[in-house]
Amino acid sequence: MREHVKVRHESFINSPKEKSNNKSPLKIYKYQFHIYNLCGYVGTTLFMCRSILINILAKRQLRPGEAYNYQFICQTSYLSQDTLAKYYPIIMAIQYIQCMYCCTSGACTDCFFFGLVFHLCAQFEILKIKWERLGTKDFGVTVVHDRVKVNALIGRHKELVKLGENLESGFNNTILVQLMISIVLICMSGCSILVAIMRNDHMTMLISTNSISFMVTETLIYGYASDYLVTQSESIVQAVYSSSWYDMDSSVKKDIIFVMMRAKIPLQITAGKFFCVTRNTIVQLLKTSVSYLSVLRLTLEMSHHEGQL
Repeated sequence: MREHVKVRHESFINSPKEKSNNKSPLKIYKYQFHIYNLCGYVGTTLFMCRSILINILAKRQLRPGEAYNYQFICQTSYLSQDTLAKYYPIIMAIQYIQCMYCCTSGACTDCFFFGLVFHLCAQFEILKIKWERLGTKDFGVTVVHDRVKVNALIGRHKELVKLGENLESGFNNTILVQLMISIVLICMSGCSILVAIMRNDHMTMLISTNSISFMVTETLIYGYASDYLVTQSESIVQAVYSSSWYDMDSSVKKDIIFVMMRAKIPLQITAGKFFCVTRNTIVQLLKTSVSYLSVLRLTLEMSHHEGQL
């Protein structure tokens, strides 16, 4: 991890101040962080409002002396009903703060990963521009000068490849856990929607839909970031070929061939070393979740129909 931070720090310090049409990675990080937090905060607030509303409506329908089981954001079966009734506002506030903290910590982890990926992609874009300009009058046309520039670009490419490998090794297990949790929550939220439809529980439908949209967005963004990294790392091949390699010395041309061969192997983000995270794999996972929900819907309908008979 220390080596990963060192490589990233040197990569950032040595980044040339090139003007490009790409959005600033810092702005992208901020947008993602705000969107993630907004989705999590809205879902938590809706769930809290649902619990409070259910408690208020249920209390109005209670008969004198009848006990009531309070509804909370999270289950609190380890506490007695007297304790729940006495400290109801405090427990609800603590659970709300805990959920907010979980949303913020999850957003920080995801957005930190996305920030690193977009920073690496921006460095590949800068390296691509420098390869395309190789051999022009800005870089000189002498054999010695070309050799120095090619060696510098090769060294830079090695640093970026090393950074990508450290990034993948540091986050592949985290991504696997995130995808597994997202798929499980999508299935559970879909099950909640099916049950809520049968019971006409519109609030639960709204909360579960918000949860599904958040998880689907998270998984698709992981696939987008991985695909973007693959595209940027592979673009070095075309950039090297677009340079003025034909005007260089034969020894330099041989080195350029090896650079193109190495650049043909793209950097990929894997999920626990099991499979590469791409948009296609993410879509396949979502299709599997939808298939599970379709089978579950038929099962619930058959059970409900048999119960009526």
